Amino acid sequence: MKKPARTNIYLTGFMAAGKSTVGHHLARELRWSFIDIDEQIERKFGLHISRIFEELGERTFREAESREVARCSKLSSRVIALGGGALLDPANLRSVRSSGILVHLKISAETVLARAAKQRGKRPLLKGLPKEEALARIRDLLKARQKSYRAANLSINTDELTPPQIVAALLRRKLLVQCCRDSANKIAFPYETHSRRARRP
Repeated sequence: MKKPARTNIYLTGFMAAGKSTVGHHLARELRWSFIDIDEQIERKFGLHISRIFEELGERTFREAESREVARCSKLSSRVIALGGGALLDPANLRSVRSSGILVHLKISAETVLARAAKQRGKRPLLKGLPKEEALARIRDLLKARQKSYRAANLSINTDELTPPQIVAALLRRKLLVQCCRDSANKIAFPYETHSRRARRP
């Protein structure tokens, strides 16, 4: 029996890896819809993620996150940005792997800290920590999540790349090309189209 095509692209990675920004760029290139799991949860509760953590607790957030991941796994031709800790739940990982390819946007602890410093108040897991403690916290969390990140089909280091550069690199990966070909939308794949035109006399 033929396995169902995996036609979503899920972006995973630690906080500040650029999942939302890269996701928007990638979806625009593919002419797919983009879904940010965190934004969906914020709309549901009418609160920013940091407020959900503070007022309702992490458990409430994780339960809502799992429901959103399960919902998205029933869709197709979507670029989906996962929350930084979404794959710690094995059920979420199964949903993702059964419905799409998983791309890990890799980031160093030092880069996380530098980017998070520009987003004060938006990173609840680092709130109120001095620089040294925040860096130690980031390293601990990265270590705890490495197993789930290793489940990714593709991985790309984002430290020195801009979002457009990351997207360009992803669009040259064969597995991602195949996912796009399998999509129910049957869209033209941008980079493949350009290369074919270039070979014409």
